[in-house]
Amino acid sequence: MFTGLIERTGTLIEVVQARGSAPARFWIDVGAGFDAADGDSIAVNGCCLTIVERKDSRYAFDVSSETIACTSFGRHGAQGSTVNLERALRVGDRLGGHLVSGHVDGTGRVLAMEPSSTGWLFRVHLEKPMARFVISKGSICVDGVSLTVNAVKDDASGTVVEMMIIPATLRITNLSQRKSGDYVNIELDMIAKFAARQSEYQS
Repeated sequence: MFTGLIERTGTLIEVVQARGSAPARFWIDVGAGFDAADGDSIAVNGCCLTIVERKDSRYAFDVSSETIACTSFGRHGAQGSTVNLERALRVGDRLGGHLVSGHVDGTGRVLAMEPSSTGWLFRVHLEKPMARFVISKGSICVDGVSLTVNAVKDDASGTVVEMMIIPATLRITNLSQRKSGDYVNIELDMIAKFAARQSEYQS
């Protein structure tokens, strides 16, 4: 489990492409002082991945074809890209964001990152299957970042979600690099998904 509070960013320095049924291997430079061991879970742009090898500050993660298909890694998995990093929540840690599983539900498309008097207005379009799990003032995880939904605007093709990004969040995450047309990993609120499943089962 994670909180959606990004600890730092890393750099995707190498992608070893998959052969046959083997997973791709992502090598990420996490920088100095990021204490983790082989087998630990790390949220990389919100996607829970397992450390399979380490060389100094370079950590390797195996990424399956299923993960690539349902995340933005297939679109923004280029060498040199910046990724958000968070280590798994430990028992007794403070929960400063919201409960995040690291299981990405799909991707959203960035519509705008517009400056405002208090930060930046971040607008992301979600497809219809994800739209019903998003409510105003609820929580959403975007590229691993726990954010509060300011507004939800439904349209024929899905939903536009508006969020406010404060300067501190831009400084410590890769959201400052996002531009219109980019795709971001989305994890929907876990409680909303459980509630929807319960309602469907009862009906």
